[in-house]
Amino acid sequence: MRSREFIIESHNSPFDLEYDYNFAPAELHANAYDRQGRPIEIHFVPYDIRAGIVDVEFTRDNSYDMTGGGDAGQVFATVLAAFREYLKGYQPKILIFSGKGSSRQSYYNRMIARYAAPLGYQQFDVNKLSPKTKQRLELSLGGSNLFVLRRRSIPVTEAKEIVQGFHVYRAQVRVRNPEYSTSVDTAVFAKSPAMARLLLKAQYGQDALVSNVTRVA
Repeated sequence: MRSREFIIESHNSPFDLEYDYNFAPAELHANAYDRQGRPIEIHFVPYDIRAGIVDVEFTRDNSYDMTGGGDAGQVFATVLAAFREYLKGYQPKILIFSGKGSSRQSYYNRMIARYAAPLGYQQFDVNKLSPKTKQRLELSLGGSNLFVLRRRSIPVTEAKEIVQGFHVYRAQVRVRNPEYSTSVDTAVFAKSPAMARLLLKAQYGQDALVSNVTRVA
């Protein structure tokens, strides 16, 4: 058995997860630690609850490279465990995330092919989107390897219409808390400037100052 196949087969021993439900409806944040003590973070943030689109982001030690540094099987088992926990309470029409690296595109495809169906989802072919919509997603998520999962009961045409109704907005966010403050320039996928502000406050905290919200695509 090749090493990659072994990694796929070994998705059965997740690291211990802690969940934080104290956010907006349909929003969930989870964290765990690998064997070296590096943090694994999984975030489910809704773009639009009514439209049913949720952005999924997962990192290890603040890096999108989930396969490097060993324990790849357990790391992805941890991500899958978080998916299952999230889908117990909320089943969005669309889940969107980026592979954040071409070297892992095949790996993500194989993982989705095996595990999406049992979770009630099916991969949506992003090539069915218009080039402009695809570019918007790439700008928003910061990666060119997009993965869109649609709930199996949602027709392809409906999934396409939902995604194409969004645009990319750039903004400056000033994060404030008792220990430090910092400013970041970021992008978000939203239907309007007002929605962009709400999403960024959900991500960075209700005390964050969001300014210069501008539609760029």
